[in-house]
Amino acid sequence: KEYRRQRQMCIRDSAYVELIERSKTPAEREAIILQLKRAVERMSRLVSQLLAFAENDVTQARPIEFHSIDLNAFIFDICADWVSQALKRNIDFGFEQSETPVFIQGDKGRLQDLFDNLIDNALLYTPAHGRVTVRINATPLPCVTISDDARVILDDEKALIFERFHRLLGIGNGSGLGLAIAKEVATAHNAVISIHQDDIDGTGNAFSVVFSKSV
Repeated sequence: KEYRRQRQMCIRDSAYVELIERSKTPAEREAIILQLKRAVERMSRLVSQLLAFAENDVTQARPIEFHSIDLNAFIFDICADWVSQALKRNIDFGFEQSETPVFIQGDKGRLQDLFDNLIDNALLYTPAHGRVTVRINATPLPCVTISDDARVILDDEKALIFERFHRLLGIGNGSGLGLAIAKEVATAHNAVISIHQDDIDGTGNAFSVVFSKSV
């Protein structure tokens, strides 16, 4: 079913090129080009997620290389890469580091896949002028939490959202792979990923990744 949906999207997106050729006015051409740009962004995102999913599939992935990681510095660098996307979507994007140093053992490349997907999801589903905040806590265990202002995910959906290709009904154009990738990476790092209602401002959701121990 998901394969058919993606194939239909590809066919629809390729039609934009033909529409550009048939457009009669600059306004028509500009509107179609805008749709084409959005289509290219969607396909680029899907390809990136498919590659990340293949890379992190526990049944096929290369062995994980564990190294000491300064969690404050690592997550700050990841967040910095998403600032432009947040600005483009008119979202208040914040980062709050731990007051004390916190180190974990992990594979930087794989953990970047995890947090890129969680932040991408938060920005994708948070409406314009909403808020997304990434927080790090050192105690009792190292924890990274991404809070958003998206629609609250209901309890009966929470059990499904980490499954491959599961998409929330009626919202977004996600591939349904982002949270599955995050789950795979967390499991490989003996970390626990969970979702709960955002308890900071009472709006939206919060995804937390708790690592078993610090270095």
